[in-house]
Amino acid sequence: MPQMREITTGLKFPEGPVAMNDGSVLVVEVTRGTLMRVRPNGSKEVVAETGGGPNGAAFGPDGKVYVCNNGGLKFTADGHPTEGLPDGYTGGYIQRVDIDNGKVETLYTECNGHRLRGPNDIVFDATGASGSLTLARCKSAKGIAPGSIMPKPMARRSRRWSSP
Repeated sequence: MPQMREITTGLKFPEGPVAMNDGSVLVVEVTRGTLMRVRPNGSKEVVAETGGGPNGAAFGPDGKVYVCNNGGLKFTADGHPTEGLPDGYTGGYIQRVDIDNGKVETLYTECNGHRLRGPNDIVFDATGASGSLTLARCKSAKGIAPGSIMPKPMARRSRRWSSP
């Protein structure tokens, strides 16, 4: 069995790893509200400040990174998630990040007329140019509209994968 080794430390609740061709890995940091690049030598750089609570990332067919952002979590003083919502919570959203310049755009705050609350991960389908993306959610989250939404202008179709 291969021996595991620690590459870096100090990440704040990393999730949504995306492997890059240069050997680095992009991760979102839920607590810090960033999209971070971790290089093979362990060095880190903030690619973008997303705010909220980013907890999923994926490359879209346009070459941009799409971030699923739960809108923020409430944390204890030592950085652990706790019950309740943070002050100023308005809901979750889907963002698009240009990793070349760090520009962050908020694309979606709702799906089918329902405010996103606690979207938990993101994945694109394998059909390439159609660009349908699917959101996952926590089963305990209320008021979330599950299903697929399409990042414009790539979208040609969408589908619901479950009912509220």
